[in-house]
Amino acid sequence: MTEGSPARELYLAIVDDVFTAYAEGRFDDGLARLESAPDELEAWQAELAYHRACLLGASGAPDAALTALQSAAAAGGWWDPDVLGDEDDLSALRGRADFEELVTSSAGRWKRGQSLDRSGDIRLAAAGPARGLLVALHGAEEDASDAVRAWGAAREVGLEVLAVRSSRRTSPNYRTWGPDAASASDLADALATHGVDTGEPLYVAGFSAGGRIAIDWALRGQPTRVAGVIAVAPAITTEALPPVASAPVLDPAHILVGSEDDLLDDVLAVGESLAGAGFRVDVLDGVGHEVPDAEVRQALGVRGRGPRGRPSTGWASLTPTELEVIRVVVQGRSNPEIAERLLMSRGTVKAHLAHVYAKLDVANRTELASLAAPRLEVSDP
Repeated sequence: MTEGSPARELYLAIVDDVFTAYAEGRFDDGLARLESAPDELEAWQAELAYHRACLLGASGAPDAALTALQSAAAAGGWWDPDVLGDEDDLSALRGRADFEELVTSSAGRWKRGQSLDRSGDIRLAAAGPARGLLVALHGAEEDASDAVRAWGAAREVGLEVLAVRSSRRTSPNYRTWGPDAASASDLADALATHGVDTGEPLYVAGFSAGGRIAIDWALRGQPTRVAGVIAVAPAITTEALPPVASAPVLDPAHILVGSEDDLLDDVLAVGESLAGAGFRVDVLDGVGHEVPDAEVRQALGVRGRGPRGRPSTGWASLTPTELEVIRVVVQGRSNPEIAERLLMSRGTVKAHLAHVYAKLDVANRTELASLAAPRLEVSDP
C-alpha cells in the first residue's frame, strides 16, 4: 500500500460517503456504498468490514454485523479490542460467546500490530537556511503524507519539517494517536531515530488527534521542550488538559477551529482554559473539520494571502459571522439572545466577541456598539 495512493483516496471517499449516510440514518445507502468498493481496496478489508458491521448493528442486524467481522478476521483482519467492545452499534453482541471469541483473537493480532516503525515518517529540508524544525502530526486515519500536505509550507519560512507517523493502529490501516504518555514515547523514538538536535528551535503542529498531542506536548514539555505550537481542530477536552499553571512560554501558541466543526464548543472551552498560558483561538467562518490551507500558511508566517486570507486587524479582518454578531450587539441583545438568534452556543458567542474586541481594539460591547452603529445597516430588533 502506498501512502497517498489513488486506492487510499478512493477508500477515504467511500468512507466519507458512508459517514454522511450514517449520520443521516440512511443505513441501506451506506451499506450499498460499501458494497461498491472495488477489489483494489482489498488492503482495507478490515476497515470496510468494521464500517459495514456498524451499519448493520445500527440497523438492527447484529448477526449480519458479526458475520461481516468474522469474514474479515478469517482473511487476516483485526481491530483494537477496546474499539470492538466499546462500539455502541455492536452493543447487541456483547456477552455472546462468538463475539467474545472474535474480540480475543483480534486482541492478539492487534498487539502484534503495535510496533515502533519509523519507515513511514517523512523529513523534508527547509527551502532555505534552516532556523529550526517543525514536527507535524497527522489526524486519525491519516499518515505522514497528510501531515506534509497540511504543514509543508513551514519549509518556506526556514523550518525543516518532520512528519511523524503514529505507531498506534486500531486496525491494519487506521492510525491515530494513543494515550498521551504512549504518544510521547512514540515521538521521543522519532526524534532519536531521525537524529533531531533538541537544542535547536523546535516547534510542533497537528490536526485533530494530532492537534491534541501537539498541545499536550507543548504544555508538558515531553518528550522535550518546544518553542511553539499550532493546532488545527484539536480533538481535546478541558478534562484532558494537563496542568497549565506552570506552562512554558510558547510562541506561537495558536489554535484554529472551524465554525462548522463539531468540535467547536470543546475547542473554545479549551481555549478559555489556556488563555492564561497565552493561547489564541481563531474561529474560521464556514470551515468544518479540515485543515484550511490559507489560514495555516498565515499561522506559519508564510507570506502571501490565499483565497481565504484576511488582514489580522481592522474591519477587513472580520469574518461574516463576526459581522453578524456585531449587528445583533448593536441591537442591544445579550449573549444568550445572540446565541438564540444566530443558532450558536453562548460560548461561541463569547469567543466571537473576544476576537472582535481584539481585531477592532475595543474594550467592551458598549464601545463596540458605538463604533459599529455608523458603519453597519442594522434592522430593528
